[in-house]
This record gives sequence, C-alpha cells and structure tokens, in this order.
Amino acid sequence: MEAPAAMAREGAHECVEEILRDSTRGRLLDVPAGHGALAVRLKKLGFEVLGCDLYPQIFDVQDIEIKSGDLDGRLPYDDQAFAYVVCIEGLEHIENPANAIREFSRVLKPGGTLVVSVPNIMNIEERLKWLFAGYTSHFKPLSPEARSALRAAGQRRIDSGTRTATRPRDLKAASAETPSVPSGPPVRG
Repeated sequence: MEAPAAMAREGAHECVEEILRDSTRGRLLDVPAGHGALAVRLKKLGFEVLGCDLYPQIFDVQDIEIKSGDLDGRLPYDDQAFAYVVCIEGLEHIENPANAIREFSRVLKPGGTLVVSVPNIMNIEERLKWLFAGYTSHFKPLSPEARSALRAAGQRRIDSGTRTATRPRDLKAASAETPSVPSGPPVRG
C-alpha cells in the first residue's frame, strides 16, 4: 500500500518526529489526522497512535483507529486518555481555537505533552503575498461561486479581503471610500 499523503507543509512531520524522538512511548492522539501520514510515522517510532478528524472518511490507514471529532466541540475521548496530543496545522481552520486547547488539556494526562503547529503568516513569503495579492495562503478572498451562494442564502453584506490601506494599491481607493452602515452581519473570506 502507498503511504498516505501529507496535508501539512513540508517539514512539519519531520519536526514533530524530532520533538518526540527521545520521548517515552505512550498513547498519542493525532488531531486532525488528515490522510494519516503523520500517524503512520509516529506509529513507526513506537507510539500507540489514535487519529481524530472532522472527516474520518479521508483517513487512509487500516491499522490505526480513527474517530470523527470536531475541534470546535468535545473530542470523543475520556479525560486524561493520552500522554501526547499532536495538532499540526489544524487550529487555523477552526472557529474556536481556545476550545481546542481546552480539549487538548482535558484529554492529556497530567504532565502530558502537547505539540501544536500553525502556519507562520509573518514569514517573508506570506508577507509578500499579502503585499502584492492582498491575502495569504490561508486567508484568501471568497470565490465568485461562494459569494453567489452566500447571496442566495440571504447574506446581504459580504466582505472579502481587506478594506484598509495595507497595500500600496489600496491607498487611493481607501482614501476615496465612504463609510457605510452594514445591512447584515459581515461574511469574511
């Protein structure tokens, strides 16, 4: 069988392996687990790995348990069930990261280890994307199709992108904008 595809940025899984390489082996939760690429690597290191993901149907590993779980809700595990929790590039995709951190604390044993990774949007590549395109790799404008779907669903105000003068080409447009009173809650994309 072919190894599952990694969904995290290049080098993220290697970094987690390096962090945990000399740790005492124990029960480890990989959340979100994606296709299972990191879970396979950590199992090969000797950890007892369990996976959890909002979309468990994409998990491609047969011999590792996967459960459906939402980081914005309660994870489907008992209190203090894990010695390790690994969350690689998951927090930036959810509505309530603070809830996820509380859940990690709940399912970790006292003295357990939490490994978290989120994209660094302050690196030079992301800053240049923001400067020249107006968005970063993780926060892009809504597509025309998504905007149409939101309008069809009754959204009256749809904000996509920035309205502040953070890019040189926005300076003129921002100074000419007239503030308006929104007619509904903003939808950001």
